[in-house]
Amino acid sequence: MTAVYLHIPYCTSKCPYCDFASVPINDSLDSYLRALVVEAEQMSATLSSVETLYVGGGTPTILSPGRIRWLLEHLREVLDISPLAEITLEANPCSLDAAKADVLAATGVNRVSLGAQSFDDAELSFLGRQHRAVDVARAFSLLRRAGIENISVDLIYAIPNQSVESWRNSLARAVEMEPEHVSTYCLTFEPATRFLKLLEEGKIKKKSDEGELELYEIALETLSDAGYEHYEISNFALPGRRSRHNMVYWSNEEYLGLGASAVSYLGGSRITNLRGPQAYIRAMETRGDAVCEIESIPPNMQAIETIIQRLRLKDGVDSDSFAGRFGISLEKALGSSLSDLTGLGLLEWDGQTIKSSAKGWHLANEVALRILP
Repeated sequence: MTAVYLHIPYCTSKCPYCDFASVPINDSLDSYLRALVVEAEQMSATLSSVETLYVGGGTPTILSPGRIRWLLEHLREVLDISPLAEITLEANPCSLDAAKADVLAATGVNRVSLGAQSFDDAELSFLGRQHRAVDVARAFSLLRRAGIENISVDLIYAIPNQSVESWRNSLARAVEMEPEHVSTYCLTFEPATRFLKLLEEGKIKKKSDEGELELYEIALETLSDAGYEHYEISNFALPGRRSRHNMVYWSNEEYLGLGASAVSYLGGSRITNLRGPQAYIRAMETRGDAVCEIESIPPNMQAIETIIQRLRLKDGVDSDSFAGRFGISLEKALGSSLSDLTGLGLLEWDGQTIKSSAKGWHLANEVALRILP
């Protein structure tokens, strides 16, 4: 197991669409960082050489340059991080400055996921983002100047009142910067978020399925024409620049999660840490771990989950690799859902590889529901 995720749960404010574990920055920050390093050290015996490390949030760039350096240097002391590891850190355009960009490069961060979300200032304001379009370009330039050669730009579509023209402009602005990777996420209304409350009160209106599909297809066309490979439902990369860390998730392989709310997938079990940072700190200090739930995944469900995850990828599921891993054929694992889904045009099956069609990608949730036992 070579993939490690590390969660920084602090933000300056909560975006109205966000359901991730995040809290306003407070004086628990240093205690939290120390607990993270302790957890990393305790779990290091379960790891081979770390090939991917992903620091997400929250807002990792809310940390000062000194704290970023301290954290990454201490992680290197307790984890065997490969010299060739992909080390990704999520960055918010308004909390990234030259000093932080330089520290990222100096401490071995070689990939940054930049949360642009939009290049339309009105849309950014609606989304509760504190940055503006000009800040995205500034942050991107700072990362390039610091020597970061692998940058991913995140964009959100299907924002209420978002026009086709503004979406085309955001995509064009992103392509113009020449990032190595682009992620396009459809806005969702998650439980316990302010956006869901506003939706239920009739104060905002969700895009229709047809409207979402139109914007999605515009992204496919624009990014494909610009030379990006559409390798996963929401992700596009220049040749050789797929997210190595996220490929672990999409292949349903093992990974370790560190920090509040982090999830690990180890030995056929899904292991979840306590959600709140204060509870996480207390648990690490008093009992030495912060686990709140362990779910054992039966072998047949591991196989099904792997099919569902791999169908998110352009490569799909190879029958020989699948049988070698799970000791069961794809046909047997899928049962009648294979013929049902190919008959509906949602899956494509050539006897060796099963893949999602374009229609199947757009209806990935429906495909997953039909595959689940």
